[in-house]
Amino acid sequence: MTPPLKTEIDDRYGSRRLVGGSSAEDVHAYFREQYYEAVQVGQKGVDIKRSLDGGDEAAAQARWMSQTLFADIAWLIETHAPGRRVLDAGCGTGDLLSELSRLGFEAEGIELAPAALQAARAKGHTVHSGAFEDLDPEARFDAVTFMHVLSHAAQPQAMLEHARKLLTPGGLIIIRSGNDFNALQDVLARELAHGEYWVTADHQHYFDFASAGRLMSAAGFDPVYSQSDFPMEMLALMGQDFIGDSSLGKPAHDQRVRFEQTVPAETRRKLYRAFAQAGLGRCILMAGRAR
Repeated sequence: MTPPLKTEIDDRYGSRRLVGGSSAEDVHAYFREQYYEAVQVGQKGVDIKRSLDGGDEAAAQARWMSQTLFADIAWLIETHAPGRRVLDAGCGTGDLLSELSRLGFEAEGIELAPAALQAARAKGHTVHSGAFEDLDPEARFDAVTFMHVLSHAAQPQAMLEHARKLLTPGGLIIIRSGNDFNALQDVLARELAHGEYWVTADHQHYFDFASAGRLMSAAGFDPVYSQSDFPMEMLALMGQDFIGDSSLGKPAHDQRVRFEQTVPAETRRKLYRAFAQAGLGRCILMAGRAR
């Protein structure tokens, strides 16, 4: 039997990290050689697989992301960044690049995994091959985005420090990551006996708003914006236990999508900013400006 995964407090940021985590070389090898195989068989990245498969479900997902998360990222760049040249670190199949390009940003990416790299380039995007930390420091961008990247990284502070080298004066980083070990997760784990279901072998770090802010500060950034997103744990606690019964996952997801597509953008952001102040919501979305 595989022993349970354990985490410990990271004294630098107050986040949690996986005990016995992988080296940067091992992380790079995993995402270059194994991650997208797991995606193809449905073990990882359901949203990525949906995008790769195409069809009506992929189109519906693209509309939802365009109206919500990607719209929020574009709004953050327009509001806080000094310009419109954007790098998406670990850009995957290029969905964010497609939306930013559609909105008139000069967007490019960098990606380790050959399958994702090929998919993103097939959409017409400029995508560098390799690890973000190896990107030429002479390149210059007004914003660098990290969409569910830093939680996998062996050295997230080093990644942000490299991003700072790539940014124009006053440039912006945008971080999206799981909001793990939050209060509702703890209730769900305890009351429904699921344990720390969010801890996985390919996640090295588990941030919340406070610890992500300390990480930013340590790397030379001042946090300028924080918002959360839909607290999916609430649905499980109200009877749709999609953790215990995977068949409830799609109905729960569809409810979230319906809510987010119905509520006006500024109302949704106002609500999600309030969730962030309370430390709740499934994910964090934070922006920091280079000092």
